Amino acid sequence: MKHVLAINDINPIIRKAGIQEAPMDVLPYRIILDYEFIYCEAGQFIIDYPNKSVTINHGQVAIIPPDTLHRFLVPTRHVEAYWVHFDFVQYPYQQKISAIVHEKPWLSTMTDMHLYSIPRPVIEIMPHYTLPSFFHVDPLIEPLQLFRSLYRFHDKKPYGWQLQCKQILLTLILDMIAKLSKRDKSDYHDGQQEDFIMRIEQYIQGNIYRHMTVGELAKHFHYHPDTLTRLFKSKRKQTLKAYIRQCKVDSSKNLLTNTHYAIETIAEMYGFTDRTYYSKVFKKVVGVSPTTYRKQHPKNP
Repeated sequence: MKHVLAINDINPIIRKAGIQEAPMDVLPYRIILDYEFIYCEAGQFIIDYPNKSVTINHGQVAIIPPDTLHRFLVPTRHVEAYWVHFDFVQYPYQQKISAIVHEKPWLSTMTDMHLYSIPRPVIEIMPHYTLPSFFHVDPLIEPLQLFRSLYRFHDKKPYGWQLQCKQILLTLILDMIAKLSKRDKSDYHDGQQEDFIMRIEQYIQGNIYRHMTVGELAKHFHYHPDTLTRLFKSKRKQTLKAYIRQCKVDSSKNLLTNTHYAIETIAEMYGFTDRTYYSKVFKKVVGVSPTTYRKQHPKNP
C-alpha cells in the first residue's frame, strides 16, 4: 500500500525524542514502528541495512523508515546525535503505535515485528518523491537548536509543547522537501542537456560528408562556440572537434575497406582539405595511416 502525501497533507506527530552522547560501537539489529530523524552533530555513524549501508556525517539527517531492519556501526569513538520518532500524518493506529514506542522504542527481531504488526502505508512526499536515506540540513535553520528544542519540549512538556514540536518537525520536513525538489529539477535539467547533446551528435552524423566547424555548429544551435564546447565535453569527455573527427574517420573506414576509391577522393568526400590532413587526423584517431589500415583490412569479397 502506498500513500502519496501532498505538502498540505503533512501533519506530523512526535512520539519520542532523545540525545545520543555516550560512546557507541556496533549496536544490534532493530526495527522501529514509526519514522525517525537522526541528526549528526559530531562524529560519524553508519546505518547498516540488509542491502546497503549509509554513512551519516556532521550536518546530515538520517531518515529511518518503519518496519525496516537496520543497525548502527560507529567508526568514531564519540558521536553526538539527536533523534526523534514521529509520523508524517495521523493514522487510525496512532495510539497503539505510541503506546508500543513508549514501552518498547525498538524491536530486536522479526518475531517481535510480527507480534506488534501494525498495517501502515509507504509514504511518498508528492508523486515520485520517495524519501531519501538522508539529507544535508540547511545550516541557516540552525538544526542543532531545532533538535535540542525538540528534545526539551518533549522532555519537559510545557503548555503547547505538541504544537511547538509540530512546528519544528515541519521546518525539518520542508527543508527535506526543498532538497528533493532541487534534486528533481537537477535531474530534469541533466535530462534536457542529454537530449540536446544527442541532437548535436545526430546532426554531425547526418552531415558527415560536409566540412564542419564548431563555429558552424554553434551558429546552427544558437550557442556561443565556447559554451557549446564546454557543454559537450562535460557530457562526452571529449571536445566537439574531436568528436567530429572521430565520426568522419569511423565512417571513412568503410570506404577504405570496401571500395577502391583513392585516399584523396575519400578525404575530399569527408570534407578534409587534402590527403595529408586526412591522413594526419586518421592516424591520430586510429593509430595507423589510411594506407596501412587499408592493407590491414583488405576489401571484403
